[in-house]
Amino acid sequence: VSSAPSSKKSDPNAGPIGVLVGAAPLVALPVIALAGFRNVASGTLERREVIEKKIIAANVKKVKKNTEVDTASLFKAVGFLGAAGVAVATVAFAPFSGLIESAETSAPAAKTANPEVTKVAPKSNVVGTVKASKAPKGYDMDVSEPKAAKPKAAKPAPADKPVSKKAKAAAEKAAAEQAAADAAAAEK
Repeated sequence: VSSAPSSKKSDPNAGPIGVLVGAAPLVALPVIALAGFRNVASGTLERREVIEKKIIAANVKKVKKNTEVDTASLFKAVGFLGAAGVAVATVAFAPFSGLIESAETSAPAAKTANPEVTKVAPKSNVVGTVKASKAPKGYDMDVSEPKAAKPKAAKPAPADKPVSKKAKAAAEKAAAEQAAADAAAAEK
């Protein structure tokens, strides 16, 4: 089979020109896009500088605002802290302050020439005393009270020195005052 010569003739410029015309949009579009992005990008840098300046100005205002002291709140806080400190100090130092005095230390004891010594009978057990029993330990349930020993009468102490009338009178007066104070305390 033989090929027949073609009757059409091709254009000699069709090859390179066609390629250039076909490639032109592929090259031109990115160049146009870069030119537009450059305008937008340069505007973004300017806007970024403006935004940074605004942020710096806002931070300066916050710092100035934070340096102002609210004196009313400050005094309240100091008052609460002071009250808390006083409370802690009171609790910590109360045992050493002597604020709580017993009745014995608040009234001075009267000194007499012949003080009477009284013996106090030992207190008996409320339930009773333990008796020797043949039962095992812990099983004795006897609650009868034992006979209480009679307290012996107190003997006055012998006088070492003769006492003057003034000292005797002062001692009697102090004893009378003490008895009156005891009676008043008993009524309350």
